[in-house]
Amino acid sequence: MRLGALSRTALTLSRRRRFAVARRGVSHVLTLLFACAVLTLCVPQAAAADSWWNTLGSFFSREQNVNKYRIYDSNTVVHTFGVGQPQFYWINNEELIFVPMHIIPDASAPNKERYSFSVSRWNIRTGVIDVLHKFGEIRPRLCFFAGYVTIKLRPPGGHGERVLHGPLGEERQDAPNRPFNDVVCRPADSLPQLPAWTKGRQIRWLQSLDAGFIDFGEINRAREYKPLRLYRHGAKQEEGIQLALHDGLVVSRFPYYAFKNAFLVIGDWPRQPPPQDAPYPAYWLYQDGHVETIADIPWGPWRRASLSISPTRAGLLLASSHFKSPDRPEHAGLYLFAKDRVHKLSAAWINGLAVEVSPDGCRAAFAAAPTVTRKTNVLKAIDVCAENPK
Repeated sequence: MRLGALSRTALTLSRRRRFAVARRGVSHVLTLLFACAVLTLCVPQAAAADSWWNTLGSFFSREQNVNKYRIYDSNTVVHTFGVGQPQFYWINNEELIFVPMHIIPDASAPNKERYSFSVSRWNIRTGVIDVLHKFGEIRPRLCFFAGYVTIKLRPPGGHGERVLHGPLGEERQDAPNRPFNDVVCRPADSLPQLPAWTKGRQIRWLQSLDAGFIDFGEINRAREYKPLRLYRHGAKQEEGIQLALHDGLVVSRFPYYAFKNAFLVIGDWPRQPPPQDAPYPAYWLYQDGHVETIADIPWGPWRRASLSISPTRAGLLLASSHFKSPDRPEHAGLYLFAKDRVHKLSAAWINGLAVEVSPDGCRAAFAAAPTVTRKTNVLKAIDVCAENPK
């Protein structure tokens, strides 16, 4: 009986000690959080430009989602030209066409290595990569839209240019001097021609075969902040649809997103990054001319350098180049802006800030490296509609 009583007493003391340790741990965490709050509120305004969100708030929101979503890895180094010309495109919701870059050791080369290029097809579900074309040291310029592919080839020295184009899997060689429309990746003479009245005016094609174009007004004239006008192909000048967008927006492209059946509108600032107090809105433009505000991108580390914006079903993907040094990504990487909060998904150098979204709006492809170098720039894809199983 005495031994049993002693055992119960020892167990009770052990439980009390564990409870006391846990209580002290909670107390220390609360003390730390309070200190962070005081520090944030007491530092000068200039030093606290990122505000409470970028100190304490970032600990809870931007870091906890790094491994929340599934990331597919091709384990293949890729070539890209950047936003608008990523050199990787979704064929469907599971497959990408892209340009692998193979690095080959060569003692006779200036940098002790040479590069070999191809065009391949990657199924992210099965992981299978099929080589479609091999080009050796010739670096291809790939363009793909709505099932149609164009591959421009320019050998070193610029002689012997050629182009392959056609429906995917049916590409044929064509004259290199034939003009192509790089928005929809097709020969210009196979598309509707612009009306005569557009001569001398700034015209931007919508990324669609039949949606039309936007008229920004006369070339080289000063901005007057007048409404932009949307035109169907073949429309007369007086038949334009006035938009709730003005010519002060410096918009170079209107990419199409199938899951929304609409075009993304982002105004490019004349200098990067945009000022902290400047609005940074993103819009949807529908084919009937309706304009819908998606969101105003909030200030934070993601906006302190060049930034690209890509909409998904889960929110806006933000690719930032804000790194501290070539070997320290710091704030560079991929973020998700959803429900008025910004979550960090990946800390990496996103080559060219190029991000391509799948037709269903759930997956996004990007080329990432741990440091600023194209030698480890690997093609990856993230699924923002399905969280990793716990």
